Amino acid sequence: MIKRNIIALGFVFLLAACAPEYGKGLRSSDEDYMKKFIAELNEGGISYVIAKDGMVRYKTNDEGAVREIHKKLRKTLARSNAVKYDEPEARDYFKSILKDKGLEFEEEQREDGIWIKWYPENDVQRDEIQMEVVKYMFDLKAQEK
Repeated sequence: MIKRNIIALGFVFLLAACAPEYGKGLRSSDEDYMKKFIAELNEGGISYVIAKDGMVRYKTNDEGAVREIHKKLRKTLARSNAVKYDEPEARDYFKSILKDKGLEFEEEQREDGIWIKWYPENDVQRDEIQMEVVKYMFDLKAQEK
Protein backbone atom coordinates (compact mmCIF):
# COMPACT_ATOMS: atom_id res chain seq x y z
CA MET A 1 0.00 0.00 0.00
CA ILE A 2 2.74 2.45 0.95
CA LYS A 3 4.71 1.45 -2.15
CA ARG A 4 1.64 2.17 -4.34
CA ASN A 5 1.16 5.58 -2.67
CA ILE A 6 4.81 6.47 -3.20
CA ILE A 7 4.56 5.47 -6.87
CA ALA A 8 1.34 7.48 -7.26
CA LEU A 9 2.88 10.48 -5.51
CA GLY A 10 5.97 10.19 -7.71
CA PHE A 11 3.72 10.13 -10.78
CA VAL A 12 1.93 13.29 -9.59
CA PHE A 13 5.26 15.09 -9.09
CA LEU A 14 6.44 13.91 -12.51
CA LEU A 15 3.26 15.28 -14.12
CA ALA A 16 3.65 18.56 -12.26
CA ALA A 17 7.27 18.85 -13.39
CA CYS A 18 6.35 18.12 -17.02
CA ALA A 19 3.27 20.36 -17.15
CA PRO A 20 3.94 23.75 -18.67
CA GLU A 21 3.89 26.56 -16.15
CA TYR A 22 1.72 29.45 -17.24
CA GLY A 23 2.84 31.81 -14.50
CA LYS A 24 2.42 35.10 -16.35
CA GLY A 25 -0.76 36.55 -17.75
CA LEU A 26 -2.46 39.46 -19.41
CA ARG A 27 -6.05 40.60 -19.57
CA SER A 28 -7.57 43.70 -21.12
CA SER A 29 -11.06 45.03 -21.73
CA ASP A 30 -9.85 46.19 -25.17
CA GLU A 31 -11.13 43.35 -27.37
CA ASP A 32 -9.19 44.59 -30.41
CA TYR A 33 -5.94 44.49 -28.46
CA MET A 34 -6.61 41.02 -27.09
CA LYS A 35 -7.52 39.66 -30.53
CA LYS A 36 -4.27 41.01 -31.97
CA PHE A 37 -2.29 39.87 -28.91
CA ILE A 38 -3.49 36.27 -29.31
CA ALA A 39 -2.80 36.38 -33.06
CA GLU A 40 0.77 37.54 -32.34
CA LEU A 41 1.25 34.78 -29.75
CA ASN A 42 0.12 32.23 -32.33
CA GLU A 43 2.35 33.71 -35.03
CA GLY A 44 5.31 33.67 -32.66
CA GLY A 45 4.68 30.08 -31.60
CA ILE A 46 4.24 31.13 -27.98
CA SER A 47 2.24 28.66 -25.92
CA TYR A 48 -0.66 30.09 -23.91
CA VAL A 49 -3.94 29.20 -22.26
CA ILE A 50 -7.01 31.33 -21.75
CA ALA A 51 -8.25 31.08 -18.18
CA LYS A 52 -11.93 31.10 -17.24
CA ASP A 53 -11.63 34.75 -16.18
CA GLY A 54 -10.36 35.72 -19.66
CA MET A 55 -6.74 36.06 -18.58
CA VAL A 56 -4.34 34.96 -21.33
CA ARG A 57 -1.63 33.04 -19.50
CA TYR A 58 1.80 32.31 -20.95
CA LYS A 59 4.97 30.67 -19.71
CA THR A 60 7.32 32.67 -17.55
CA ASN A 61 10.24 31.96 -19.87
CA ASP A 62 8.34 33.65 -22.75
CA GLU A 63 8.14 36.96 -20.86
CA GLY A 64 10.72 38.69 -23.08
CA ALA A 65 8.99 37.73 -26.33
CA VAL A 66 5.59 38.71 -24.91
CA ARG A 67 6.99 42.08 -23.80
CA GLU A 68 8.16 42.70 -27.40
CA ILE A 69 4.70 41.76 -28.74
CA HIS A 70 3.07 44.14 -26.27
CA LYS A 71 5.44 46.96 -27.29
CA LYS A 72 4.77 46.33 -31.00
CA LEU A 73 0.98 46.27 -30.50
CA ARG A 74 0.99 49.46 -28.44
CA LYS A 75 2.89 51.21 -31.21
CA THR A 76 0.59 49.86 -33.95
CA LEU A 77 -2.66 50.54 -32.13
CA ALA A 78 -1.52 54.05 -31.21
CA ARG A 79 -1.35 54.78 -34.96
CA SER A 80 -4.80 53.40 -35.67
CA ASN A 81 -7.36 55.62 -37.38
CA ALA A 82 -11.00 55.02 -38.15
CA VAL A 83 -12.82 56.68 -41.03
CA LYS A 84 -16.38 56.51 -42.26
CA TYR A 85 -17.43 57.24 -45.83
CA ASP A 86 -21.16 57.33 -46.51
CA GLU A 87 -20.64 56.81 -50.24
CA PRO A 88 -19.82 53.20 -51.18
CA GLU A 89 -17.60 54.49 -54.02
CA ALA A 90 -15.43 56.42 -51.56
CA ARG A 91 -15.23 53.45 -49.20
CA ASP A 92 -14.27 51.06 -52.03
CA TYR A 93 -11.67 53.47 -53.42
CA PHE A 94 -10.19 53.99 -49.95
CA LYS A 95 -9.90 50.23 -49.40
CA SER A 96 -8.28 49.79 -52.83
CA ILE A 97 -5.62 52.38 -51.92
CA LEU A 98 -4.93 50.63 -48.63
CA LYS A 99 -4.63 47.26 -50.39
CA ASP A 100 -2.31 48.71 -53.05
CA LYS A 101 -0.06 50.14 -50.34
CA GLY A 102 -0.14 46.91 -48.30
CA LEU A 103 -1.69 48.61 -45.28
CA GLU A 104 -3.72 46.60 -42.79
CA PHE A 105 -7.36 47.56 -42.30
CA GLU A 106 -10.59 46.21 -40.88
CA GLU A 107 -14.19 47.05 -41.64
CA GLU A 108 -16.42 47.51 -38.65
CA GLN A 109 -20.21 47.79 -38.74
CA ARG A 110 -21.41 50.31 -36.17
CA GLU A 111 -24.81 51.84 -35.47
CA ASP A 112 -24.03 54.83 -37.67
CA GLY A 113 -22.57 52.91 -40.61
CA ILE A 114 -19.46 51.12 -41.82
CA TRP A 115 -16.16 52.34 -40.41
CA ILE A 116 -12.72 51.37 -41.67
CA LYS A 117 -10.01 51.04 -39.06
CA TRP A 118 -6.53 51.31 -40.52
CA TYR A 119 -2.92 51.82 -39.47
CA PRO A 120 -1.03 54.49 -41.41
CA GLU A 121 2.73 54.63 -40.97
CA ASN A 122 2.59 58.32 -40.01
CA ASP A 123 0.42 61.44 -40.11
CA VAL A 124 1.66 62.48 -43.56
CA GLN A 125 0.62 59.15 -45.08
CA ARG A 126 -2.74 59.37 -43.33
CA ASP A 127 -3.41 62.85 -44.72
CA GLU A 128 -2.21 61.99 -48.25
CA ILE A 129 -4.40 58.90 -48.53
CA GLN A 130 -7.48 60.64 -47.20
CA MET A 131 -6.87 63.55 -49.60
CA GLU A 132 -6.68 61.06 -52.49
CA VAL A 133 -10.18 59.87 -51.60
CA VAL A 134 -11.50 63.44 -51.41
CA LYS A 135 -10.00 64.22 -54.83
CA TYR A 136 -11.40 61.00 -56.30
CA MET A 137 -14.90 61.78 -55.04
CA PHE A 138 -14.68 65.40 -56.26
CA ASP A 139 -13.66 64.16 -59.74
CA LEU A 140 -16.42 61.53 -59.69
CA LYS A 141 -19.08 64.12 -58.80
CA ALA A 142 -17.76 66.50 -61.50
CA GLN A 143 -18.10 63.75 -64.12
CA GLU A 144 -21.71 63.14 -63.13
CA LYS A 145 -22.70 66.75 -63.92
